[in-house]
Amino acid sequence: MLLFVQCSSNRPQQGFSEIPHAIWQKGQTVDFEFELTKPLEKGRILLAVRHATVIPYSDLPILYALTKPNSQPQAAKLNLKIKDAAGENLGSGMGDMWDLEQELEAPMQMPSGKIQFKNCPRLRNRRFVNFGSRVYC
Repeated sequence: MLLFVQCSSNRPQQGFSEIPHAIWQKGQTVDFEFELTKPLEKGRILLAVRHATVIPYSDLPILYALTKPNSQPQAAKLNLKIKDAAGENLGSGMGDMWDLEQELEAPMQMPSGKIQFKNCPRLRNRRFVNFGSRVYC
């Protein structure tokens, strides 16, 4: 899993977590924390997933909690689409690996401070290599 935070230098802050044995267990959380050193005018938070070409499902149901600077945690659900209706992988691929990003919220102003992101799969165990997120501004 990967979490990205990008600021005016066009270089994202990002977090990355390898999933042990490439199987994300139901109830297993992947957590990220970033410190924004200056306020963002148009901050974007993205979730990133890397998976193998032969993944046997078309989506990844996720529960997550996002805590932005000076605010309370907000829980939400996301159904990340991995394949299109024809069964083709979404995102970009190289060899047998695919990378996919999903914006969690519309671009927004964010004060400086700490961003925390916690998430876990909603349903059954899922096979993923990496999971993460990014924040862009």
